[in-house]
Amino acid sequence: EQNCVGVVAIDLNLGCPERTAERGHFGSFLNAREACIIVRTIAQALRRIVVTVKIRIQETPEATARYALELVRSGACCVAIHGRSQKQKSVGPANWDHIATTVSALRTLAPVFCNGNIRSRKDVETALTITGAAGVMVAEALLAIPTLFAPTSRSTSVQLISLEYLNICKTHASSLVPLTWIRAHLLALLLAADENLVVNFAELLFAALTIDELVILIRRFVPPELHCASPVRRDLLSDHSLEIHNGIRHRARVERHRFKSTASSRAKKRQCRRTDRPRDVIIF
Repeated sequence: EQNCVGVVAIDLNLGCPERTAERGHFGSFLNAREACIIVRTIAQALRRIVVTVKIRIQETPEATARYALELVRSGACCVAIHGRSQKQKSVGPANWDHIATTVSALRTLAPVFCNGNIRSRKDVETALTITGAAGVMVAEALLAIPTLFAPTSRSTSVQLISLEYLNICKTHASSLVPLTWIRAHLLALLLAADENLVVNFAELLFAALTIDELVILIRRFVPPELHCASPVRRDLLSDHSLEIHNGIRHRARVERHRFKSTASSRAKKRQCRRTDRPRDVIIF
């Protein structure tokens, strides 16, 4: 606890369904007993720090509620529930009935947050009405419509938001965030707004080597009157749209993989240089 100065909360993602989580046996691949042990251990060791958790729905609404209740009794102060199962990942409709059952089960014990299928301000209101949750959690949809929680007077111009985002990246994270990640965020925003527009200059986006080059492309190809649009569920996309999205996503994944491989190679070379460097010998 002495090493956690400034930390007020720790959020545990117990809902990750990805292959990495399966290989490492974490996220949604932990069983209830294992997850509760982790929560209890952290909560007892860090008594001044709030522990929150995110989970996925289980086989039945009752099973989801039992799992959430066990986590709260183990020390979790808040539970966010993704309304899709581990097998669904992010595909298909979210089941908010599980969340509503959990809200009723926990009552005043801990707040419950609803996650999944929230792509607009209207979805936020609907989710809160149906589930009775204390709030909502939004993930990928915010990449497509960053103004989801902003005041209604906030501009939703894709060009303006893209330029604002790039300015933030350049000012605060130019040396910390790889350009591949910045480009992927821009593509999520642009694809939801106008996928055909992205096709016209996707190659130029991937060829850009600096944030300044991305700024030039956004100013040139993205019209100021184009506004953010709620992302469409992947299982509802037309064949043409799905082909475009899959192609862009694949290209982005290849780029991220190449970046990781290059970064790993550089790290190994630095390590070799440190270990192979001849040491000074001092003779007395």
